[in-house]
Amino acid sequence: MQDILEAVNHIGAINDQIISKLLLNIKQRLKDLSIDKRTLKSIYSVSVELIENIQRHGAYSQNDEKYGEVSFHLSEEKIFLKVKNVVSDEDRLVLEKRFFTIKDKPISIIKELYRDRLINGQISDRGGAGLGIYVMAIKSENNYNYQFEKVEGNQDLSTYEIASTFKI
Repeated sequence: MQDILEAVNHIGAINDQIISKLLLNIKQRLKDLSIDKRTLKSIYSVSVELIENIQRHGAYSQNDEKYGEVSFHLSEEKIFLKVKNVVSDEDRLVLEKRFFTIKDKPISIIKELYRDRLINGQISDRGGAGLGIYVMAIKSENNYNYQFEKVEGNQDLSTYEIASTFKI
C-alpha cells in the first residue's frame, strides 16, 4: 500500500464556511505538488463539484443541517477523492440513471451528452441543470465509482458515495 503524503478529511455538518475551508485546503495541497496545471484544474474542478453537491443535493438531518464525509488523500502516484452524504430516494433514482448512462462510455460520448443537456436541459428547483455528473466524468476521465446504500430504518433515504482517483 502506498504511503499517504497528505490528507484532508471532514465528517460532519456541511455549510458554506466548511466547504470554503475544505476547498482551500485541497487547493493548497494540489499547489504544493509538481503536477501539470491541466491535471491540477481537473482535480480541483471535480473536488468543487463533489463537495458542493453535498450541500446542494444532500438531505437534511433531524436538526435541519446537511452532513457529509469528505476524504482527499495524496500519495506519490495518485490522488483519491471520496465524498459521502445522504440523499432522498428520488434523487438516488435520478443519479443512478445518470451514472448508468455514462459509466464506461468514451469521453467523446459523455461530452455529447453534456452538450445535449446544456442545450436542452431544464434548470431544476435547486438551480442546477444536472451537468455536474458529466463534468466529473469528463474531468476524471470517467475514472470514478459510486455506491448507494439504504439508510437503516428509513424508506426514503440512501447514502451516496462517489470516489475518483487521478494518476499523477
